[in-house]
Amino acid sequence: MTVVKAIFSNFTAFLMAILLTCVPYKGIKLPLIDTEKENCRLTLEMLSDTHIESAELFRQGFLICGLKNLDRACCDIDAVINTGDITNYADDASMAKYFDII
Repeated sequence: MTVVKAIFSNFTAFLMAILLTCVPYKGIKLPLIDTEKENCRLTLEMLSDTHIESAELFRQGFLICGLKNLDRACCDIDAVINTGDITNYADDASMAKYFDII
């Protein structure tokens, strides 16, 4: 399946992913956990399936926008966890690009 067919086969999910990643959400009122009341000791954010390739700018841009949104979060984030699929092929150039972005 080509990339174009994959995108248009589930266009709604693709569009929502772009909006949620690229649109800054600072100031949007979301349900928040009262960390003091709940005695939270650690706040985590999770990344997954970044699939960075050294020559492809589109996914790199998504990761950069997502990290900027994390920087604008309403609460302090103690750690960011990447659960996998950092690159497509685990080549040195793509891994280096991922760590440059991070």
